[in-house]
Amino acid sequence: NLAEAQMDDTREPPRRPTGAEVATLADAALASAFGPIYTLAPVYEGEQIFEFQLVDFNEATRSLLSDPDEAAEAVKGRMIGEVMAEIAFSDLFNTYVKVWQTRKPATATAQIVDDVGARRWLRQRVVAGEGALFISCLDVTEAKALEAQLHRVESAHAVGQFVGGVAHDFNNVLVSIRSAAEFIGDALGDDHPSAADLGGGVLRKEAWMRR
Repeated sequence: NLAEAQMDDTREPPRRPTGAEVATLADAALASAFGPIYTLAPVYEGEQIFEFQLVDFNEATRSLLSDPDEAAEAVKGRMIGEVMAEIAFSDLFNTYVKVWQTRKPATATAQIVDDVGARRWLRQRVVAGEGALFISCLDVTEAKALEAQLHRVESAHAVGQFVGGVAHDFNNVLVSIRSAAEFIGDALGDDHPSAADLGGGVLRKEAWMRR
């Protein structure tokens, strides 16, 4: 009966998360707009962290798993080097270690290859909680592409400004040459045999410099 079943049930009740952990998870959910959220526990070898264990994750995190079709029960508790290789062997790993050791939240961005082979830029917010790291992810691939496009536009604009400045300087040189030629031509007079050569030479130099 129910009373006997209750007496035989000696399992420990699940630990309730602390208020800080709940707040951390809430912030992570809002920051990530329901993108990948997962928790990691550090694994030590001596006094050094050599791996992180995947404790829990939401459904959106499957796109970051090495095998997204694997059952959640088979993935949880394993090392990220086994189940999240792209994350484990990126610069994000060093961020995890630093946040865990300093207990200071950090934001990091890294490029990974997802489960369908597409390259994605992830911006992660990493917070150290009680016994685990809480990680929320935001896909900033499109933002990165726009940033690169803006950089190309700015570079082209800078080149255009440079070319315009050079052309302006050349034009100043041409004005000086033309003015000097006119002054010399006036001093020589139209009857001087070099007057025609002087004018033609200036025109040829001007045409060459404008090419």
